[in-house]
Amino acid sequence: MKYFVCTYGKDDSFKDARGVFEESAQNNWYKIHKLAKHPSAVYEVSAGDIVFLSFRQTLVAWGVSVSDVKENEQDEWHLMILVDKWRFMNPEDHYAGVSSYGVSWATIIGGAMSTVRMVKAAWAVEKIQCMGMIKDLPALENLCFELPITDIASWQYAQYNSESGIVASVPALQRGLVWSPQQNELLWDSLMRQIPIGAIILSPMSLAQSKGIPCTHLILDGQQRCNAIALAFDKDPFASERESDKNKSLLWLDLSPDENSLFKTTRKFLFRITTSAHPWGYRITDDTGRAACLDTKTIRDAICRTRVKGRRPYTSETYPYYANIPMPMGWVIDAFKNSDSVGGFIVGLSKWAEKIPFEDLKVRVLDFCKTNESDIRGIYDGLRRVFNSMVIAMNSPKEIVEEAPRSDGQSTIAHLFTRINRQGTPLDGEELVYSAIKSYWPEIEGVINKCAKGRMVCSRMLSLALRLYFTDVSEEHWSGGIGVNRIKNISEMEKTKIKCFLEKDMEELLGIVDEWLVYKDGKGLPKVLKTAVAQKTPELYLLLLTLAKNNVNIKRHSIIALTLLLYFYDFKIRKNRRRGDVCRHIIKELYANGFTEKVLQKAVAYSRTGEGNGRWLIGVLDLRKFSDELERSGYRLSAFPAETPWLETLNRFKNNKEFLLFVQAGFLEETFSDYDPARKDLWAEYNRPWDYDHIMPQSVVNRWGHDTIDNQTWLWCIGNFAAIPLEKNRSKNDREDWQYYDERKSRWPEIFDVKQIASSYTEDNSDDGGLSFRSAACKRFIQLYTMLYEAIEPLL
Repeated sequence: MKYFVCTYGKDDSFKDARGVFEESAQNNWYKIHKLAKHPSAVYEVSAGDIVFLSFRQTLVAWGVSVSDVKENEQDEWHLMILVDKWRFMNPEDHYAGVSSYGVSWATIIGGAMSTVRMVKAAWAVEKIQCMGMIKDLPALENLCFELPITDIASWQYAQYNSESGIVASVPALQRGLVWSPQQNELLWDSLMRQIPIGAIILSPMSLAQSKGIPCTHLILDGQQRCNAIALAFDKDPFASERESDKNKSLLWLDLSPDENSLFKTTRKFLFRITTSAHPWGYRITDDTGRAACLDTKTIRDAICRTRVKGRRPYTSETYPYYANIPMPMGWVIDAFKNSDSVGGFIVGLSKWAEKIPFEDLKVRVLDFCKTNESDIRGIYDGLRRVFNSMVIAMNSPKEIVEEAPRSDGQSTIAHLFTRINRQGTPLDGEELVYSAIKSYWPEIEGVINKCAKGRMVCSRMLSLALRLYFTDVSEEHWSGGIGVNRIKNISEMEKTKIKCFLEKDMEELLGIVDEWLVYKDGKGLPKVLKTAVAQKTPELYLLLLTLAKNNVNIKRHSIIALTLLLYFYDFKIRKNRRRGDVCRHIIKELYANGFTEKVLQKAVAYSRTGEGNGRWLIGVLDLRKFSDELERSGYRLSAFPAETPWLETLNRFKNNKEFLLFVQAGFLEETFSDYDPARKDLWAEYNRPWDYDHIMPQSVVNRWGHDTIDNQTWLWCIGNFAAIPLEKNRSKNDREDWQYYDERKSRWPEIFDVKQIASSYTEDNSDDGGLSFRSAACKRFIQLYTMLYEAIEPLL
């Protein structure tokens, strides 16, 4: 949607007039098409655009075009029909000259005496609203309109202006990408080739909704596409010193990809993305997931190239490994926008190339710009296609957000979100509620972002905060999940109280929970496990927040024990019991008898025994007691009946890699201090900065032919795994590299002597080395498990 002012006068009257026309000229709010034969030619008006009528330097009316009028088609101006005719800015100024379907007595026939110029959208909307005509706007909402690419970029980068006046709410870049890297790269290849990327769906915000928030619309569908588009407009990929900016996701364009590279993909233009999880980029493939990740050898080469020692490089310290001549896309776009020819584009690229902080890459880019004009022309033509095309936006009426709940109790907006997002990246229930709540209460987003940062996703944070706020301490249970309708119906006074609770109390309570749980002085959980508690067991995290709210007289090691006990050990659920029963029982006992160590221990003891000998918490055993039985069996788990009491606990923990994270908390916090587990794009294991590595390689264990089943059991047990930096991991079990673990035996005393065990293999050994390995892996597992058992012992 664009906005125009139509006036009448001589050829030069527009630029010399006063009032609105002088203001437009000074601010360059109108545009004159350079191909126009007459300075007063119509600037392309499209269906859905709004045209203002001026009369004697006063705006008197406005209307919506339902037909197109192209440049230099003034003779067709009188054919443009306006929706509902004209809406008068001031009914008292209804001049007789204003026609029902034309512009005025002078402009209805077009000709040199009429002037149509585009004006700034924000100014136009303000004029409509100031005249009290906002009630007419719903008539516009069912229209589809087109958005330039730069409009979408302006939603995240202030240096770009929105020509349409649309400013939609979109997730900030720092929140990371929910789309896979390949999806972002492929979208830009589609834009360069004018392959349709689909429409986005917006919902206009009312004046009440947008109060204090610089947004005109909410994005119902297309957030990830908008985010991917904006990624390419970052003109400051290296300069910022802020920690978050050093590690932001960056989009690159390979100016001259190897021909063989393009055979591996469906692309014509090779876009490359680097992320904090993979600052060296990804393989050239259209596949997603682990298959797109670089192997260890390549990562090592990439790190050596950056000359960063002792840590993972930031995205600002490296560039895509699989790229020939990569250039930050923000610089490519800037060079294009400030040129009107291929030659000017080359000059712009060369200027930006001088700012590249990698000397070898700088030289390659400068040489390429000097000698490859034909290749650059192809890029230039692709960018012209991008900036000459539009993204279709479909406007959903804002009444949908305000409709009454359906008969099933759910709001219409929730159904709309669900229906739309079935075809894209799915949203879970809390995300749907969070999105809908933001549409009613947009100012809550900033508060929730602050509370959630580094802890959990925003939707979970809001859910926990509202449940805590609405819980009545006199009741025996927490408040249930908070829906959109409840938020919609609360008073403004109540909203103010909730916001105050979030800004002050919630932030303080979260800080207390952090003090309890985060690893320090050899005790606690790594950040990634603390986030997992909030995401996977919300009732447990709510219990911790409630303890913090009630100034508990409980030692830190007991709270850590409580968290580990309720997170790692299973629940035996009886009929009509839910997983949160233990947490609810504990908080009920604490409310009734006091928030003390003794009451907590009693409540946990009941949870382990329960009524009628029914157990809620199960498997709390000290496995050290059964090590002799394991040794006598040759560490063959297959030798024990399935009903062996301690076997259930061993089987439940032997493959639990999250448990391994608890054991290695100190190492993880020291090595990956900048890792933010609350970023949803880093949840997938292949996107984390560590890998779970076999201590004894699979290739070695497979050589031992005897007791194959039991050897494989311990091969895949966490007793044979360690979480190590991704870039340090061996290449897929294809070689025996003992150095990493040999160097760390003093720091990680539980690491067994891999080299010595591997060398115990001989042709005439009846066990072929397997016994030594099974013994070492089992003993290490029991040692790791003992660390958990000793941590929870204060409550047993």
